[in-house]
Amino acid sequence: MTPSRIRIELLGQHAELRQMIEGVREIARRAQGGEALRPQLRTAALRLAEALNVHHDREEEWLPALIGGARWVQADTESVNQRHFEEHKALHAALVEVSVDSNIRWVASHVIAVLDTIGRHLAQEEDTFLLRRGVLSDEEPPTKPTRPASRT
Repeated sequence: MTPSRIRIELLGQHAELRQMIEGVREIARRAQGGEALRPQLRTAALRLAEALNVHHDREEEWLPALIGGARWVQADTESVNQRHFEEHKALHAALVEVSVDSNIRWVASHVIAVLDTIGRHLAQEEDTFLLRRGVLSDEEPPTKPTRPASRT
C-alpha cells in the first residue's frame, strides 16, 4: 500500500472514531444528568474500544515500517506505542468502571475524560503523521548532494 493510501485510510478511521466518540460523549452527558443509561453507555464504549483496537492494529502494521525506513516519516516509534498502550489502558479502565461502579455520574465523568484524551491523541497523530506536508507522501524526499571524496 502506498504512503498516501495509508494516510487516507487512517484519516478516514479518525473521522469514524470522532463520530463514535461524540456518540459516547452524548450518552455520558445524559448519564451525568441522571438518566439511567448504564447499558447504553457500556455498549457504546465497547463499540468505540473495538474500533480503536482495529485502528491501532492498522497503525502498528503500517507506521513502523515507514518510520523505521525513515523515508517519509521520522518519529519515535517507542513513544507512539507507549501512547497507544496508555490510551488502551485508560479506555479499558473506564469500561470496567461502567460495568461495576455504582456511581454512574462519576463513571460518566471519567468516560468523558478518557474521550478527551483519545481526541487529543488523534489530533497529535494527525499533526505528526497525517496532516504534515510531505509526510506519508508517495514522493521520496530529495536527497542531499554528496561531496566528492577529496584526493589527498
